[in-house]
Amino acid sequence: MKFRFYSLLLLPALLFVAGCTTAPMLHPRPVAIPPGIAPMQVQHAIRRALIGRGWIIIGHRPGSYTAKLIGNSWSARIRVGYTVHDIRLYYLGSRGLDYHKTHVTTHKPPASPNWYDWNRKSAQRKGVQRKSVAIINRHWNNWVVALTHDLRTNLAVLAYGNGNTNR
Repeated sequence: MKFRFYSLLLLPALLFVAGCTTAPMLHPRPVAIPPGIAPMQVQHAIRRALIGRGWIIIGHRPGSYTAKLIGNSWSARIRVGYTVHDIRLYYLGSRGLDYHKTHVTTHKPPASPNWYDWNRKSAQRKGVQRKSVAIINRHWNNWVVALTHDLRTNLAVLAYGNGNTNR
């Protein structure tokens, strides 16, 4: 009897936690390209990472690839930009991933050690900041981290294979 009672109490909490599938969008750092790797090898490393993770390459221009990842009820599009120095991932759009932007207000404490003069007016003068934060399904962050890891791995293999031992 107690088991049923407690399980009925826990059921809404579990459903709530299972429904929390959004998180702040991750914008990964650029992936550095080791010296000595040719542009064609960089393109090959990008294509290999994208295809290996199930992304479909839908466009290619000099300096960038456009790719799409498709699920049953969702899709995501990215641009993979590359230069001689690095590779960057850019979010282009999605469907069914609960993408939206929200505003976050941050308060910057005053530079002076006197906390008593920190009132509303001085806070407005000294830097209450309001910034926009992108929210998306938490799986997006996993996909981007995995893709970034594969890009780094592919470039490391190319650098090692070229006999580049400078570290």
